[in-house]
Amino acid sequence: MRKQERHLSREGESETRSASTRRDRALAPILVLALWAGCAGKGSEPASVPEGRSQPTRKVVTTPTGPAEMKTVGATPAEKPPTPAEAVPAPGSPWQISTLLAPSLENVTILGPNLAAFCKLKSGETSCVGNPMHFIDLTGRKILPEAWLMEGDPKAGFVIISNRESVLAPSKDPALKGFVSLTSGKGIQPSFREIEPLNDTLLLTRSTRTCPEGKKPTYIEGKCTEVGIVNMTTGTVVATGWDQLEPDVAPPWAVRNGAGKSGFVDAEGKPVVPMVYDLTLRCSEDLCPAIKDSVTEYFDRSGKRVLTVQGKGENFSEGLAHLEDGTTGKSAYIDKTGKVVLQGNWDEGAAFSSGLAPVRFGKRFGFIDKTGKLVVKATWWSTMPFEYGLGEAARPATADENGDVLTAWFNAAGQQVFSGVGLSLSHHHGINRFEDPDSKFIAFHDPKSGKVTRVNKSAVMEHVGHGLVLVSVKEFEKQTLYNAEGNTILRPGEWEVSVGKKVVVVNNLSEDKDEAFLLDHSGTKLTSKPYSVLGGWLNESALGVFQRGEIVGIMDENGQEICEVKGTIHSVSPGSGFFVVLSGSSWTVYDDACRDVGLPPARQYLFGPVPGILAVNQAGKWGILQVKKAR
Repeated sequence: MRKQERHLSREGESETRSASTRRDRALAPILVLALWAGCAGKGSEPASVPEGRSQPTRKVVTTPTGPAEMKTVGATPAEKPPTPAEAVPAPGSPWQISTLLAPSLENVTILGPNLAAFCKLKSGETSCVGNPMHFIDLTGRKILPEAWLMEGDPKAGFVIISNRESVLAPSKDPALKGFVSLTSGKGIQPSFREIEPLNDTLLLTRSTRTCPEGKKPTYIEGKCTEVGIVNMTTGTVVATGWDQLEPDVAPPWAVRNGAGKSGFVDAEGKPVVPMVYDLTLRCSEDLCPAIKDSVTEYFDRSGKRVLTVQGKGENFSEGLAHLEDGTTGKSAYIDKTGKVVLQGNWDEGAAFSSGLAPVRFGKRFGFIDKTGKLVVKATWWSTMPFEYGLGEAARPATADENGDVLTAWFNAAGQQVFSGVGLSLSHHHGINRFEDPDSKFIAFHDPKSGKVTRVNKSAVMEHVGHGLVLVSVKEFEKQTLYNAEGNTILRPGEWEVSVGKKVVVVNNLSEDKDEAFLLDHSGTKLTSKPYSVLGGWLNESALGVFQRGEIVGIMDENGQEICEVKGTIHSVSPGSGFFVVLSGSSWTVYDDACRDVGLPPARQYLFGPVPGILAVNQAGKWGILQVKKAR
């Protein structure tokens, strides 16, 4: 059993941490501690949290979404917005305290620098999870009507909201998505099927519409897709009306209109290359291909034509682009001058990556290098371009073509690195993970060293940063920490592991043992005293927090104690160096020198994702405070 309620409550504090199995996604779910603990407000007393124990975090549920009347909403005054108190230096403290929102809400969740939310709880409920949220700025001004908080990433700068909690909810169909900026507080009510980031300020939206007469549906329910661009900072629509837009790291973006013609547009949706082509592909290596009939024109990012070739050209990769002769159908590779530099007897080719490209000979596939030499023999029924240092090839494992599939992975030298029947490959922040048919991880591969490390079948395997890989037989059970070369850094055990820039924080989760210690990235133990809990070492700070019996304090990255106070840890503020201590029934907020910040008496304090911003519960009502250095 995981000792779930003993370890620290530390939202977002470490650069990376152990967690449940996660797949790479465009938007990671927000783990909002306040969404649970804040909603538990409703008069909750500190005594409800045992000393030294923290509230469990809960994930915000995500759902898919689709079109409705689009409404852009900015911050508008609440009926009676509270007046923030003037910043007053706390007695004996170098800090100033401002009341941004006087305690007046049943619950509150701090989401970002200018965004918070609260919900209305029904009788008997203690959690906002599954309830629609009302979005406000940090002073209580209304931003958007109620909606369900779906997912978001503080680094991406926005959260996604929906018009319903679940795709199974019968009240509103289809489910739609909107967004709210964490910094500007502007957003658009749920109006889109899908939303994804284009760059730091722009989002790509997909809606559905009734198809024009004679046009084939491109989406579910017999609908056609409409793609647009919105500005997350201003909450306004930049441009819309295309059938398709190909996301890229920077504009121009390849688009296709309802008439089936393609071109390129800039960040304002204005044409850079006219919509007269049969097909446009995303730009790569600063060249943007546009195909019309059997001619390919390559444009630079300003829209200037720089190259024209006969045939159907593809994206440049590693200085070469595949070209199919529109007349003969022959396959070749050209350089950036348009010169054919590779042409063989293969029938089809794909992009180069890691110096190799998949090619087809009749019904069989292999890999060639940049001299045209066949490096991996064409004995495979399918191949995939290199990714994360490995190229993939597959064929039937037996004479039965419909039976099991044998898959093999090759390095850039054409050497087979790993293979197996029914295996698949996934990637997690730079490591390759091999899975069996039961979705159990059986090995990982480091592209830098080329090392393959076999492990017992595990439910969790993730790269937790700085060349370290965490493997768990079951979630939070028997976790082992390896380096990328396969050496064991932490022996198997019921650990909670957090990895910082220089240290590994380890807390024992077994029921019968209080144990916490600090390691460096090589596995050397840095702490010499017995500790019950360790936490901290935030992204922006090299300091951590320790608990030793009834003593709480600050520790540096070498495991040396800096200062201490009496009490037990409740939570740590991400990035700002504040931590909350419970001593008896009294809550006190300290800074990273163990100085009392001087906050007013409260039933509870909760830190959000913004340094120096915290929720406060006074007399059963929640508000928002800001703490900053006094001038």
